[in-house]
Amino acid sequence: MTHDLVQKLLFRNMPGSCYLLLPNVYLNQRKFTTLNVPNKYFQFKKFRIDQSQTAMKVTTEGAILGAIATVENPRRILDIGAGTGLISLMLAQRYERAVIDAVEIDNQAVADARFNFDQSPWKERLHLFEADVRKWDSPSRYDMIVSNPPFFKGSLKSTNVQKNTAIHNDLLSQKDLVDIASRLLADQGKFVVIYPEFESIQLTEIAKNFGLYVEKQIDIYDHKDASILRRIVTFGRQSSSVDKSIFIIKREKRGAYTEQFVDLMHPFYLYL
Repeated sequence: MTHDLVQKLLFRNMPGSCYLLLPNVYLNQRKFTTLNVPNKYFQFKKFRIDQSQTAMKVTTEGAILGAIATVENPRRILDIGAGTGLISLMLAQRYERAVIDAVEIDNQAVADARFNFDQSPWKERLHLFEADVRKWDSPSRYDMIVSNPPFFKGSLKSTNVQKNTAIHNDLLSQKDLVDIASRLLADQGKFVVIYPEFESIQLTEIAKNFGLYVEKQIDIYDHKDASILRRIVTFGRQSSSVDKSIFIIKREKRGAYTEQFVDLMHPFYLYL
């Protein structure tokens, strides 16, 4: 397989694995053949994610967060734990007037993110900070704070330090995350975060102690018969009724994407 051909293919990463999805002869039905091959970058329609140095690879759920996190006309956005810059870039594409600050602690992820920002059409609106966000501060208050944080706690670790930073919450606990959001969020701002179901329930209880309340909850399923894959929760400063919905990625376990997924990701994914 030549590099030029790989450039034209649609990549998709699921947790713990790297997959290359090749549209088959039924492309108009959005069926795919899956090959397990390593990839150093992920080509989107309007930007490219180089992920050659970091353990923080592109994931489907991360891309969903970047496409679905919504605030009306945000002017300033903060991306906590930016990794390769995927979510920041997706938000830059969606919100043409927003200035986006991205904070990342891992130097290899920072190298990838800096390259990705510099190569993008929105580099003038993207600001990258290599820092421990727990010790970082900003004079700005943000209309949206978004995060795809690490969530493993007290579990067996890899020998790969970068991978541990990406998936274990030693350097960013849920309490740390909520504390940062409560300090930096504008009065009418929204804090949007993605976690597994159990961790999202924990976060909701912690957030109440910091004056942040759930406004919207989106449960993500790989397919209709699967258990919850992730939950995206939007917090605000006012207690209100919760807008709950579900999002299903595929029609069946190894089937085509749902129309819901295609409609959401069409502005970003190649061949959708």
